[in-house]
Amino acid sequence: MDKTTNKINNNTTTNGKKLGIFTLTGLIIGPLLGSGIVIMPPLVYETLGDYSVFGWIFMMILSGIFAYIASKLCILFPGDSGLADVVEYSFGKSFRNLTATYLIVSAFLGPVIILMVSGEYLSALISNWGLSLPPEFYALLLLSLAFITLLKDIAQVGKISTILSSIITVVLLAGGLFTIAFYRKDPVFVPTAITSYDIGHSFLIMFWSILGWEILGNYSLEVEHPKKIIPKSALLAVLIVSLVYVVVSFAIQTIDTNLVNPPNMVSMLSVILYPLFGDSANALLTITVTGLCFCSYMMIIGGVSRLITSQALNGAFPSFLCKPLSLRNETNVPVGGIGFLFIANIVTIGILAFNLLSLTDIITMTNAFLIGNALLSLLASIKVFKNSLPRFGAILISICFFIMLMYSSQWVLGILSLFLIVALINWYLDRKNN
Repeated sequence: MDKTTNKINNNTTTNGKKLGIFTLTGLIIGPLLGSGIVIMPPLVYETLGDYSVFGWIFMMILSGIFAYIASKLCILFPGDSGLADVVEYSFGKSFRNLTATYLIVSAFLGPVIILMVSGEYLSALISNWGLSLPPEFYALLLLSLAFITLLKDIAQVGKISTILSSIITVVLLAGGLFTIAFYRKDPVFVPTAITSYDIGHSFLIMFWSILGWEILGNYSLEVEHPKKIIPKSALLAVLIVSLVYVVVSFAIQTIDTNLVNPPNMVSMLSVILYPLFGDSANALLTITVTGLCFCSYMMIIGGVSRLITSQALNGAFPSFLCKPLSLRNETNVPVGGIGFLFIANIVTIGILAFNLLSLTDIITMTNAFLIGNALLSLLASIKVFKNSLPRFGAILISICFFIMLMYSSQWVLGILSLFLIVALINWYLDRKNN
């Protein structure tokens, strides 16, 4: 284990203030809830019915295991590269570049989904006031605002995320618990027929709720006392996020629609908020969704931009790109990586605006690339860990993630396999040359 503790990237140390336990927790909660808390519970309930709460409990257990593993790994391998360093230590540079590619490609696509969700809600709400603009307009507006915010010191970004995450958590928990307490149906649980495909497909959808842990390591150099704060922040974030997902999911499946059937609700989430917040539920949900998506976008782009900077310093990109992508400003913000992702996300919004790909296509691709990145990191951690408990956890969650991946579409699996074949060829050539 001594080798792993000494395996540190040649990264620039952070200037200025660093993340504390609450700012790091706030930064983590954003993407873990993100657009997923709005989209996923209603979708899973449509498939699994009243069994969905058990699915969410199981998924939150997986999230806890993944958080435990990710927090240990980013202490052992601190640096902007995050879990890519773990993969390089176990499997070599070719697979480090593969896992980095998976995460970077997912950052081209996934954050746009998050912004488009908030764009849909903002478009629907503001159109009621007589101003009709497409969701892409609001997505671009939020994208620009996030870009400006991300250029600030990381501690300031963490404070913004903490404030927004705290408000959002209180709103969702208060609304969900009030509905469960006073507006639940009788009986609470009604068995429904489900198939193994329903279960597998639902878990693939629910994987969106785990998005964020693989990016935690990219912030490890910017945390104050990382050995103490990272595990505590991870535990606190797991408990809060798990509570919110389970409460919201349980409220959706137990609400009595004979008692609560308000008109013009924009989603099922606004319905469960209606008993407590009344006619302001739609507006409150839109504000909540926008805040969640904004926090989620900043966490993902901030983390992946640090990975891009590290990859540029390691010469993983064409030489003419390495210098601009490795640029940082005076507060150590990776402006090169942030700018690169900003341009890539604008292109993705254009692809959606011109219907070249559907939102479902992008969600499918993003989930598959994220699972591919997580799988490589987990398999690499099996070699790193010497204790049986984290090793067993890594094996267990790797199996679960692989099963989820198999429910992806064939063409997405083909793209992932193509990247894998290229990495294997490079790995073979490196071994042959050395």
